[in-house]
Amino acid sequence: MDTESNKYQRVLLKLSGESFNTDQPSCFNMEAVSLLCDTLCSLSAQKIQIAVVIGGGNIWRGRDAHEHGIAQVSADMIGMTATILNALVFQAMLEKKGVSVKVLGPNPLLPLMEHHHWKKAVDYLNEGHIVLFAGGTGCPLFSTDTASALRAVEIQAQLILKATTVDHVYNDDPKKNHHAVSYDHITYDEILQQNLKIIDETAAIICNTHDIPMRIFSINHPNNLLKILSNGESIGTWVSKQKNASTTP
Repeated sequence: MDTESNKYQRVLLKLSGESFNTDQPSCFNMEAVSLLCDTLCSLSAQKIQIAVVIGGGNIWRGRDAHEHGIAQVSADMIGMTATILNALVFQAMLEKKGVSVKVLGPNPLLPLMEHHHWKKAVDYLNEGHIVLFAGGTGCPLFSTDTASALRAVEIQAQLILKATTVDHVYNDDPKKNHHAVSYDHITYDEILQQNLKIIDETAAIICNTHDIPMRIFSINHPNNLLKILSNGESIGTWVSKQKNASTTP
């Protein structure tokens, strides 16, 4: 998987469901979805292998279910179904733009999506398809962060790119604390020790154990992903196992 222009040839992109609606009243802001697809098309044309895990927060939020007395297991199962809908919308838009896409999930809905197997995912990536992992882990009580970490290990991704609505990892919620300090580089151990909520504990432990770096950045600027992978720009926060690990793509 060698190319001369890119350090990373296989990456996993974690998209929040909120990136699909960008505060719009509808579940989907199709202009935002189209812009995301344009970015992935450009990266795929550069021979970067891309797998994507999509959240479901634009459709269903677990905290809202809790407020209405819905059990977490039920809420999580509904949330995983929401990620499938998002993946199918993303697939349709990507295919409209001429890119081949495969949707894999732990609980397949034939013929809409195939049953997930890591070897199948790797084969599809090597063939030039964009792979969308839908349905989370297939089990309740685990987030799409954990699904991203697991899939990244399975396909031997060189980097996880977590697209969020904030521009860095902070030591506190920057929306509530205007004095919150941002990090350009932080370790998984530090995230766990400081109980930072930017990724869940299970995902942090998996990434730390398997030494998979992560870059956390804002998706509110559509060109950020291209700048990171195409230009090697250090946007957002670099997360790694060791403090002195490389922070450049």
